[in-house]
Amino acid sequence: MPPSFSHLYKTQTVHGFYTDNAASYKNPHEPGIRKCLHSILEAAFDTIKPADEDDKEPLGVLDVAAGGGEATMAVGQWVAEHKKGIRIRPLGMDPYTYELFQQKTRARALPWGFREILEGKLLEPIPSPAAVMAAMELAREEARQAAIRAAKQAEKEARRAARQAAIDAAIERGEAIDEEAELSEDSDDEELEKPQQEKTQENTNAISQPQVDDEPPKPAPIFHVAIISFALHLVAQEELYQTLNMLSQSCRYMIILAPNRGHLERVEERTGWNLVPDYEMNVAKGSKTFDGKWFWSRDSRGERVGGGLWKSWNLE
Repeated sequence: MPPSFSHLYKTQTVHGFYTDNAASYKNPHEPGIRKCLHSILEAAFDTIKPADEDDKEPLGVLDVAAGGGEATMAVGQWVAEHKKGIRIRPLGMDPYTYELFQQKTRARALPWGFREILEGKLLEPIPSPAAVMAAMELAREEARQAAIRAAKQAEKEARRAARQAAIDAAIERGEAIDEEAELSEDSDDEELEKPQQEKTQENTNAISQPQVDDEPPKPAPIFHVAIISFALHLVAQEELYQTLNMLSQSCRYMIILAPNRGHLERVEERTGWNLVPDYEMNVAKGSKTFDGKWFWSRDSRGERVGGGLWKSWNLE
């Protein structure tokens, strides 16, 4: 049996694991995720997307920490089989696997994570993936150039300190000082810096250019539902309230999938979400997949997958 995520996180760190496996990532809980999502949609699709809403309006799905798109594809499969004529409009978010998500789902994805939600990026018009990548490349280039400038400044100061030490030693020995040579060396330093400054500006201009967009600004989108599948544990407790509260201002509903109820119970009302009660859903009497609060399934390893549905109280 493959090692658990918790074991991999401990041995490789979260960043190390997803960086190393970004192109080949596969969620071992996918069968359970699909079953659990299908149970939630069976019970609550008409709650998430009311029947009186125009069928031409696609189901907006925000797949957070999207991995390889397992949740998005599960939603697409269920909608295609049970809600003919309704399309879904997914947007994936994952700083590591966004390219894999795009390849598997043919839908848009951004290299964003929970940090961008916390910073309020979803409350602004969503940029194109190309614009996001250009901005990230610009930031990396600016950081690289700042490091180069700092290193050169340190080298310049070291040379000046060495020259000053040589001058002080010469003065102590009573030797004459060639002031013109000293001025010439300072001028040489300035001349050496000019080509590098010009090159830096050229690089920055080249990276900045693709960000130019003549299209009129678009409003920030409102999604029908956000899905966080086996990822809520990646949000630190001290950032959980603000992160979920920000998300509640962009999504009307939220589905969380997790291996146990402890993860699900991290979502409190003060975070901007209310757990949808069973009487607002169409749950079959005696259902074996719903315990009155949470939905349950099992993955191919026999491990449980739990899920819950919440409604934002920041959006109507």
